[in-house]
Amino acid sequence: MLVPPGPPDNPFEYGAVYRTRVDFPAQRDRFALGEVLMYWRFGTSVYDGRQGYFFRQPASERVRSWDVPLGVPY
Repeated sequence: MLVPPGPPDNPFEYGAVYRTRVDFPAQRDRFALGEVLMYWRFGTSVYDGRQGYFFRQPASERVRSWDVPLGVPY
């Protein structure tokens, strides 16, 4: 029986604030250079073959998501 690889070590720290260094598309979002994002949580979907990093923006309730295929370095 094949077992999918587990998620890699999480490169983000809960509650830490990050600024994007480049523009890049995500599966359900688009991130722009200089956006300020606070890391909120991590999720994995073996069914979809993805791991997700979820962020919030200061003064906003919007949740931003960056989904990466399982097994692909971030």
